[in-house]
Amino acid sequence: MTEAVAKELSAELDLARLRKAYARWAPVYDLVFGAVFGRGRRAAVAAAEQVGGRILGVGVGTGISLPCYSPEIV
Repeated sequence: MTEAVAKELSAELDLARLRKAYARWAPVYDLVFGAVFGRGRRAAVAAAEQVGGRILGVGVGTGISLPCYSPEIV
C-alpha cells in the first residue's frame, strides 16, 4: 500500500467515525441545548424575519433552527 492510499483510507475511516459520532450526539445536543438556547434562537429568527430577504445558513450544526424560518426566507 502506498503512502497516498494509506492516507486516503485513514481519512475515509476518520470521516466514517465522525459521521457515526455526529449521528449519535446530534439528538442529545438538540435535546439539551435546544431548550437552553431556545429563547436566543427564536429571537435570532424573529430578527432575520424582520429584516427580510433570504437567509443562507452556513455552519447550521444540527439544523435545529431551520424549521423556525418561514419558507420565504430560506
